[in-house]
Amino acid sequence: MSSAVDALLTRLKIPELIPTFREMKLDRIVYLRKLSEEELRAAVPDDHQRSMIINAIKSRGTNNNSQQYTENINPPRSTDDGGRGGMVYSRAPGRGRGRGSGGPVGDSNSSFVLPRQRLCNHFLAGDCKYGEGCRYSHHKSLDEEGGESVPRRVHDPAMNSEDYSEVCTIPTHRIKYLLANKAERLKKIHAQNRTHNKAFKHIDPAIEKFELTIYGPDQQSVLRSKDQILAFVGVKREEDQRNRVQYTMNELSSNQRAAKLLAACNILNEGTVRQLSEHSLRNVISFFRFEKQQDIRHFCINVNNDRKLEAIANVVAQLQGVQAIMFCEQKRVIEMSKMSTKIMRYFNGVNPLFLHRSIPKEERLSLLQKFKDGMENENGIRERLLVTNEDYAKLARKTIVPYVNLIINYSVPRSEEYYVLQSLVAGRSDTVGVSILCVNQYEQTIARELQRNISFEILEEDGSFRETAVQLVYDTVANPLTDENAEPQKA
Repeated sequence: MSSAVDALLTRLKIPELIPTFREMKLDRIVYLRKLSEEELRAAVPDDHQRSMIINAIKSRGTNNNSQQYTENINPPRSTDDGGRGGMVYSRAPGRGRGRGSGGPVGDSNSSFVLPRQRLCNHFLAGDCKYGEGCRYSHHKSLDEEGGESVPRRVHDPAMNSEDYSEVCTIPTHRIKYLLANKAERLKKIHAQNRTHNKAFKHIDPAIEKFELTIYGPDQQSVLRSKDQILAFVGVKREEDQRNRVQYTMNELSSNQRAAKLLAACNILNEGTVRQLSEHSLRNVISFFRFEKQQDIRHFCINVNNDRKLEAIANVVAQLQGVQAIMFCEQKRVIEMSKMSTKIMRYFNGVNPLFLHRSIPKEERLSLLQKFKDGMENENGIRERLLVTNEDYAKLARKTIVPYVNLIINYSVPRSEEYYVLQSLVAGRSDTVGVSILCVNQYEQTIARELQRNISFEILEEDGSFRETAVQLVYDTVANPLTDENAEPQKA
């Protein structure tokens, strides 16, 4: 293994002495310095080689032990000369270079030179407020002589332009995502679109929304930055969800307006290349659904988690039969599947079926078939009860599912869109459907968000549901309401 003494001898180009010093067990420079002149002469008889070793261990391996500064082309200034305050002494060697330092370092034979003086970017832009007191150069000759090799920030006047501005409204609780990692994402958006915003020091958490003014050289750049910011903090996603909810709740009228608008535009384009043929027009309109809006009655029950099943049992007791779906989270579906006997007691003895993502496909199809067939009770009603998560609501949106007239939201869905999808599973075949929302004390805030756009009736007493209960229609053996093509379809 190579030692420090071996490395020194190799660097001095006298590696033939390495075995000699190894026999003397000298592996460190400090031991080499402790040798007497006689011991060193005995080990290294050659005067020239011995002189090289002595000089190396005395100067600690360097030929130039000290360096001195020459004249500084940009010396530091004190506040006495009218400039900004700074150091009145030069930095020592090996301590880095000050912002105003420059010029060569070392004696006339040294090849080490500090970088050239930096050119003032503000001077180039014509707005340097320090004038002659600026620590950077105001001589354009530096830039002409080789400024391309000097790293310098690129000055883009469009970055600081305020020709156009737009206010971007952001929920206060979402601004933290934009300012994370020293506002890295916000800076990136501004750099891409050449926009900027004024600096702000504090955001009051008491205010609901924060207004961020975006400045830029043109309207297109500012609007592009605004859209990217709103998309990053999730505002655009919420707007898209609200639009989908409004479309779902008013699908018939929305599709009617769209079809009329399409027909009117086709009339205006008559005789042009934009005119659609009657066949093409029918194909486009065939994708619209023109179904009567479902009649869904929305009820809300304020109840603690440990009494939710009791509150649901009070509603079920007023029905002629159970044709219901209870929606809850994936984990809760799995937990409830372990106590099916208990849940059966709250639903007039109807056997619940549990459907979740962990179930294999074959078993899932078997469960759906049992749910579709149901069990006939003494009133001739095909009773069916399914406990599942939001995935079934997505399926019901795209396909035909077995008939139910009651939807129970055991917990508040994570968004208004999912609540609407789940509630619209009931009330099909031109019948009345009921959607019941169970809300505990921790879900009140989310529930109030739903109540802004959906009219709920608070369900407190047993009698408050009787008027709606008598209007419910059931899927019976004599009057079947479940389509033969409902999921799962027969092979």
